Amino acid sequence: MSISNVNNDMNGKEIIASSNLPVLIIPGFMSSSLEVVTSGVSKKYEGDSVWMNPLSLGFGGLYVGRAMENKKVEVIEGEQRVGQMTDKKYKEEVKCKNTWLHHISLTKDAMTERRGNEIRAVSGLKGCAYLFKFMNKDVQASYVFAHVIKALKLAGYTEGVDLDAATYDWRITPGMLETRDKYFTTTMDRIERMYEDCDNRPVVLLCHSLGAKVGHYLLNFAKDRRGQAWVDTYIHTYLPVGGVHAGAPVAVGNALVGVSIDPMIDPILSTEERIMFARNLGVGPWLIPRQLPSNVAAFPNVMYLREGCLELKISRVGDLNKLAENKLGIRNLNDISLSVSFGGAQPIYSRLVKPEESEEGVHVKISETFLFSTPPTLDNGLKNVRFFLNEKGSKSAKFREKLNKVEHKKVKEKNDKLTNKDKAEQKDWKSDFSKFLVKSTDIMQNAVHIAVDTATGGSTRIFAYSHEHDIPTKHILPSNDYKTEFPVAFVASADTRSLTGKFLGKKVKENRRTIDAIVQVRWIPPLSEENEDPPKASKLPKSIMKLPSLEGRGGATDYVPLSAQTVIHGLHGGDNIFKVIDNQYENDPLGPRTMSALEAPPVKRVYAVYGINVPTDVGYVVRRSSGVVQTEGKEKPSLVLDTNVKTKNADGYTTNEGKIRETRDTPQKNWSSGHTVHCSGDGTVPYWSLSVPQQWLSQSCDVRMKEIEGKGNFHRDILGDQRFHRTLLEYLGGQEIIEKYEAQAIELIQRYVRRWRLKKQGKAALMDVVESVALANINKHK
Repeated sequence: MSISNVNNDMNGKEIIASSNLPVLIIPGFMSSSLEVVTSGVSKKYEGDSVWMNPLSLGFGGLYVGRAMENKKVEVIEGEQRVGQMTDKKYKEEVKCKNTWLHHISLTKDAMTERRGNEIRAVSGLKGCAYLFKFMNKDVQASYVFAHVIKALKLAGYTEGVDLDAATYDWRITPGMLETRDKYFTTTMDRIERMYEDCDNRPVVLLCHSLGAKVGHYLLNFAKDRRGQAWVDTYIHTYLPVGGVHAGAPVAVGNALVGVSIDPMIDPILSTEERIMFARNLGVGPWLIPRQLPSNVAAFPNVMYLREGCLELKISRVGDLNKLAENKLGIRNLNDISLSVSFGGAQPIYSRLVKPEESEEGVHVKISETFLFSTPPTLDNGLKNVRFFLNEKGSKSAKFREKLNKVEHKKVKEKNDKLTNKDKAEQKDWKSDFSKFLVKSTDIMQNAVHIAVDTATGGSTRIFAYSHEHDIPTKHILPSNDYKTEFPVAFVASADTRSLTGKFLGKKVKENRRTIDAIVQVRWIPPLSEENEDPPKASKLPKSIMKLPSLEGRGGATDYVPLSAQTVIHGLHGGDNIFKVIDNQYENDPLGPRTMSALEAPPVKRVYAVYGINVPTDVGYVVRRSSGVVQTEGKEKPSLVLDTNVKTKNADGYTTNEGKIRETRDTPQKNWSSGHTVHCSGDGTVPYWSLSVPQQWLSQSCDVRMKEIEGKGNFHRDILGDQRFHRTLLEYLGGQEIIEKYEAQAIELIQRYVRRWRLKKQGKAALMDVVESVALANINKHK
């Protein structure tokens, strides 16, 4: 499908820019290189690239591998290895990765940098050409605008004169860009200089992805600060490429369940780190759809299986000495963890922590919260909850060994005081045999414990446990935010793990003492548009499309459509996003997610170019995780993709591992005509967001559209596509600039061929073929 001939000029005039119009590039999300100006960690990092060059900060091995999770440690020739790295090297690279995260991530307010850090965008074209360098060479696969810049230079453009880039810190909100960096004011000044340097020719804003929103905001900012006359004088065309005008559902999936951010960053971040990274970016809400369009068919961002969530927390357990005491005394305790099971399922575990001593005895602090999915109502209660305290390894063997040494020392000291006569009188074979038997028993018991610990790798054992409890749901009421608490008693397990009854004449007794703890309970009802309070106008509009029927695990069918705002608002750790939305977006008079996204920009001409017909995520089917241990500061997804879901009557949509995708067969509504078309987005941004400029056709600006058939990750790849280069050059200067570009390209190819011939004498015939193929490739796109 193509509507490249659509325009708002009723006389049929073609909108073609004049020759050699200056071009200012505004890159997209994650497309501006970032460097350390000031480091809060160490001055040695200052001047280093933090986006995106993991090699510069020393954890290239982890980048080449995978995220730091579930690493299998092997012992090879006496040295521990993690994958292909030694344990020492692995730890060094994990430290480097944490340093990188300290520099690249923001604080919890999603707006300010961590103490002592000053991270800024690399200015000019070099800040958006390539993102990677290796051995001081640009890595070709990391290109952003490199191919576009090269094409424009071949066509006669000069860097710093009629070609430049307004890079920016893509982590923060547009308001912070101006408040902190004076970005929009500085960019307007740069546009004025380009205008003057180019004989008063107005500037074309070439904006990609999120850069389309930045450019749109810039136009409204300029109108507000310097008036409409300034925009009319200095701006020729607003040219969004793959514009994420109405947002992209992939940003929702990223913040909810940690779906892919970018192929270049995925290998170094775990799922939890991707979620934390996404939720702490002030720019996140700018990418998340504010609401679905009400006048076109758009699949809901989230299809949610209606389930409740049970939160359980025990903050402190003590006095553990009561559980550790036995007939031999009070033994030292190893690290302790808490585990919880619900509904008869396998327990989930907190991390191991060291017990702490105080005047009240030995206690342990548990910082984690345990989350379980529940039915959507409390009608059938919350039954079969059980708690366990787990100790790392078996300390009894170590204790018994220590005890034997102490007793041996006491006996030795006593014997040293005896005279030779006394020693002779004490020589009694029965007494000696009895001592030998006791000592042998202790050694054998210790050996058993050590063998068990070795065989299990020092794993945890149940140290104490509670009986099964049914949570008193009659106290879980809306009036107290569905919170309650109840006491639980921990009963000590046997001090030994595998020995019971009698062993070589010695009876092993179980310790049956108990200690109490308080369980804090909160039940979270299913998410709903009615019981949440997201910003106005961000609720889900009534869809004009017929939704497919969904069936999940165990025949579950209670799926409901929800807006991204509602889901994020109901998540653990999602509050900071809403503070940013309210303070930085909804209260911004320039409307970053409304006026500066969906309404026509205050410019004479718009030329929107984007890829189509690539399978594109438009929604996610999610459900509560079956059991999550949530640690403060480390956001694990309390929702997960429902990978078992199946769709019926999807009408052009496909389902893959819980991701709903539009395809080239998906029926779409054309914004302007209202006609049904069949197509999809560019692999990242759905068609209904890319094609927003269609609705500006009846407004104040001239609009032209160009759709390019795509493949693969065409959202970025369009910047390296020759069809786009030709479209851009033709718009900037018509046939004259195209001919200049082709002549320069041919000369460049011939230069490479001549150089190759000098190196490979005797293969001229092959070089002629290479040259012919290259020239034919250029002529094919004429």
